[in-house]
Amino acid sequence: MNSFQDKVVVITGAGNGIGRALAQLLAKQGAKLALNSRTASHLEETVRSLGLDDSRTFTRAFDISDKRAVFQFASDVNEHFGQVDVVINNAGVAITGLTFEELEISDFEWIFSINFMGVVFMSKAFLPVLKNQKSATALVNVSSLFGMVPMALKTPYCSTKYAVRGLTDSLRMELLDSNVKVIGVYPGGVKTSITAKALKAETEPRYTKTFEKLLVMPPEEAAQIIANGILQSKENIIVGKDAKKAIFAYRWLPSILNKMALKTMREFKGKKD
Repeated sequence: MNSFQDKVVVITGAGNGIGRALAQLLAKQGAKLALNSRTASHLEETVRSLGLDDSRTFTRAFDISDKRAVFQFASDVNEHFGQVDVVINNAGVAITGLTFEELEISDFEWIFSINFMGVVFMSKAFLPVLKNQKSATALVNVSSLFGMVPMALKTPYCSTKYAVRGLTDSLRMELLDSNVKVIGVYPGGVKTSITAKALKAETEPRYTKTFEKLLVMPPEEAAQIIANGILQSKENIIVGKDAKKAIFAYRWLPSILNKMALKTMREFKGKKD
């Protein structure tokens, strides 16, 4: 894929953050956009910022954990544009600041329904459409730095993002002999609202504020890195120097991250030697 000009790109979670930044960037690069967000008002704000006419946009507000809504969306997007070239599974949620023991089973069920099953539904719904194209297409799954590196007090989030990574890597192997390039994206600290809006964030405000300080990369910069990676057909797109350093440290110097985990637990949960 040489450019996004006249390519139909599907983006979930386009109401804010990286999803909105990707929509704005790809609109400037000539793409036609099929956009999703859970919140209709946020989606409308994104569309107004694009400056595209109705022939180049298609929007639908729904939760990607709704299997029926996802498959209907795929059908309607294909009918509207007659093709789909790139699907970017970007939407995601978080739970913050609680240990595995403090969390409920329902918390895991909720986050997996969106962060993992939402990606499964979208991939399953759009894969036949992508494969039907005669030209090169791409299925892009946004995981996280925490899909490669574990983190204390983020067990549910890490679990879903590791799952997305496994899905992406396995699916890539299955599709090696097809026109579909499967790409994993692993952002580090991007300045989005995911931490502030995380489930149960209000129960651990000090942790939330501390973690938010690590989110420094503008979403526009992250979007540019992701877009470039898609055009370059990279299998894995690592977003941010912090992500690259953490992945390197976990692979070669795991004791450093273990010390950080101990410090985190002692600071926020009062754990002692």
